[in-house]
Amino acid sequence: MSNTKHNIQQQQRNTTTSTTAAGRSQISPSQRVLSAAEWPYLTKPVTKVEFDEGRGLRYAYGVATCQGWRKTQEDSHFALPNFQPNASLFGVFDGHNGHQVAKFAARHFPIYLSKNLSFSEGHIERGIQEVFMLLDEALLKKETNDELLRERIPSGSNKAPHHHTPRQAQQQQPVAMMTGCTG
Repeated sequence: MSNTKHNIQQQQRNTTTSTTAAGRSQISPSQRVLSAAEWPYLTKPVTKVEFDEGRGLRYAYGVATCQGWRKTQEDSHFALPNFQPNASLFGVFDGHNGHQVAKFAARHFPIYLSKNLSFSEGHIERGIQEVFMLLDEALLKKETNDELLRERIPSGSNKAPHHHTPRQAQQQQPVAMMTGCTG
């Protein structure tokens, strides 16, 4: 039996149901059983490792990334060895079931940090915390989620997100919520 099929069957065994006032069983949306097509894992991991390297004024760095068991590479990173005259900045963001938020965070974190007053006054830890809070706030905005949705739709495609029923359209969560915020 393939790992995917085994994992789906295990998920089905672990799914709990509740009973409605009318006596019908229902599965909560967070415990919905995934189909094989929705399952985010491969039957075999992608083990190809991609490397990147660079050099700053003070030192050299290297980065390695591997997709692993997920259907797509969901993580993102940045390497800025000359972020500021006396500071380098490196970041790795875990995709948590989708690459959109990780890429958004990697794109915007350095920009937010360079404009952060606490960071510029030498309060490094506080500045970094404030930037993560700003990223989370940004992820809750409609404009940000529109940007993330555009990344989910293949470029050149005129497909809009598809909802099977009006109820599903109502229940759709923002991409940031589906893929995980930064905090």
